[in-house]
Amino acid sequence: MAADLHEHARVPLVELLHPQVAIVIDLATRIDTETSAPVSVELASGRVLHADFLIYAVGSGAPRATGAHQITDEARALAFRDELRGRPDAPVTVIGAGLTGVELAAVLAVSGRTVEVITSSSMDDTASGQAHLDRLSRLGVTVRTGERVNLDTIGADRTRLVVETTGFSVPTLAADSGLPTTADGRLVVDATLRVPGHAAIFGAGDAVFIDDERATHLRPACATALPMGSHAANIVAAVDEGRAPDRFVHGYVMQFVDYGGRSGRAQLVRPDDSERRFAVGGWLGGVIKEAICRMTLVWMRGERRGRSVPRYPEPASVPAEV
Repeated sequence: MAADLHEHARVPLVELLHPQVAIVIDLATRIDTETSAPVSVELASGRVLHADFLIYAVGSGAPRATGAHQITDEARALAFRDELRGRPDAPVTVIGAGLTGVELAAVLAVSGRTVEVITSSSMDDTASGQAHLDRLSRLGVTVRTGERVNLDTIGADRTRLVVETTGFSVPTLAADSGLPTTADGRLVVDATLRVPGHAAIFGAGDAVFIDDERATHLRPACATALPMGSHAANIVAAVDEGRAPDRFVHGYVMQFVDYGGRSGRAQLVRPDDSERRFAVGGWLGGVIKEAICRMTLVWMRGERRGRSVPRYPEPASVPAEV
């Protein structure tokens, strides 16, 4: 969407959620655990929602406003797309070479843009990083490694479009509500995804920190958030039914990247997210990446027909018993 190859990437929530789920479109401003039992959520509209359980899954967004474009949500992505349309000949500088930066640079280059990537990392210290460098080079992208830029001033260069993809931050809702958080504002939960001291509140996704040694390898990604969300829902069901909750233990299988032009890479990883030697690139890598995206929606739509309990490999880098 941001690269102007697709009009939008929206999927209506009503297509993904169980028919018994009520959808409320509003802004949560505070979670109250003291004046109502067991938990309530105050909304910007003035409405208050009361619940027996709450799952905190607010995600992440842009770290802060800078002089560069950002594509961390739909509004920012559309603003960047409008700039692309209004300046069809302007070169693009992508700040950051994580998966978001690599994918954006690649698809922009495939669409015919002149693109450069600036990153503070070396990129060639892993097989995947080297593969990203090779693919971007073949697409004509200039990659400047080991460099840092001033994000507040780099956007002042009006001869080019600058987009930042260097990181994320989380909403302040948990901290504003007096819930336990890390220094960067993530909600602290235990190994079962429950907030310590708040039996009715659970957390999942980028905005959550799991205080457990089996979770040190987890990274912000849909490959993390989806199983966390599923586990949180299953834990709520277990507690509601009087059963003992299981701890959340998650291992990865593969890491995917879209290089544009029907090309991609599927890197096999160990459960602790360290790379294995095997990877699939080129056309087949692109097919696998697209298939995973489509199957994710198929899996989510399947939730409309009943609760599922997906199983994931356990990380091999931690002891079996803690």
